[in-house]
Amino acid sequence: MALSAWHHESTMAKKAEPSGLDGLTKYRVLSLLGQGGMGEVHLCEHALLGHRVVVKVLHAALAKRANLVDRMRLEAQVLAQLRHPNLVRVSDFGMTPANRPYFVMEYLPGCTLTEELAKRGGAFSLAEALHLALQALAGLGHAHERSLVHRDVKLDNLFLCEPPTPASPRVVKVLDFGVAKLLDASGAVFVPLALPTAVGTPRFFAPEQARGLPLDHRADLYAFGLCLYVMLAGRGPFDDCTSFLEVARAHVLRQPVPPSELATQPIPAVLDALVLRCVAKDPDLRPSSAADLARDLHAIGTAYCT
Repeated sequence: MALSAWHHESTMAKKAEPSGLDGLTKYRVLSLLGQGGMGEVHLCEHALLGHRVVVKVLHAALAKRANLVDRMRLEAQVLAQLRHPNLVRVSDFGMTPANRPYFVMEYLPGCTLTEELAKRGGAFSLAEALHLALQALAGLGHAHERSLVHRDVKLDNLFLCEPPTPASPRVVKVLDFGVAKLLDASGAVFVPLALPTAVGTPRFFAPEQARGLPLDHRADLYAFGLCLYVMLAGRGPFDDCTSFLEVARAHVLRQPVPPSELATQPIPAVLDALVLRCVAKDPDLRPSSAADLARDLHAIGTAYCT
């Protein structure tokens, strides 16, 4: 399983070994936030400046695999070039004394949208769902404008930051560009160096992703549409599918019901229609860009939430 970008202190976090990250002295390890098939994520403190950061490091057993080292370097380089309030910031990249690649991200107290929905035991209100969705779209749109396709948009990768003051609004940030792809000037996907190509989370696959076809930014809009569907209805259209094959077939063949049919709150017909456009099987039938989708969502919010 791919490593998720954990940015909050988990109740399951363990105290790290006092030796730190294989002798890395620039950052002092405070705790282990999470780990997956590729590596670990640690809450750390800058040894000289004292501020908290998150350090993502590749597993020692994988550090000799050039393609994985390169994938991690690419993620760090891509994120370091993206400067937007709704995208996680990367501030450093390097190798530990034991030759394990790592990169450093901003520390974000808060939780994922998956965790926030679980706390509530249901969906977001219409106004809040649109507010959060517009922030996520702003971050995605910024990445798309720079020829980057995320390819793993899901509620686990949308992070709801705790506000700095009680009066401040909560900010959504898009996380984990570890399986992103870059597009060339013609819009065709190319794979820099040895970046792996089998990626994504089946529950949020676009149909073209499930079929192994070329992707562009509209695959992210499909996955975003599924996220918005869950935010409004409290569940996804294909949650009855229990196997990888069932989920993949549903993305390719099944027409989802409008979110209003599953939601416990009223959903305007115009929003039903827009969500279904996002999750259209044919990419040409989806919104053409994150900016276009954001304009439509903003208009719906103005009409129904003010």
